[in-house]
Amino acid sequence: MMVVPVPAAILDFLLAMNITAALVIVLVSMYVKRPLDFSSFPSLLLVATLFRLALNISATRLVLRSGYAGKVINAFGHFVIGGRWSSAW
Repeated sequence: MMVVPVPAAILDFLLAMNITAALVIVLVSMYVKRPLDFSSFPSLLLVATLFRLALNISATRLVLRSGYAGKVINAFGHFVIGGRWSSAW
């Protein structure tokens, strides 16, 4: 993903998968009884962080190349700014 450009549709799917995986990791870490029951947490956190870094690089490359990085990033941007700006800006 860091070398080959990723199309916007695939990037949308990967971002949705990343958000879902992050929520699953948070929920599992909250409901675990003992810390040793989730002993794979450090390595899982490392892999998830590297995956998110690769997604950030791919999204930045897509925005700089075409000015549009998919519906997930567009929807998140509208959520963050409150939908006050037009899509032409």
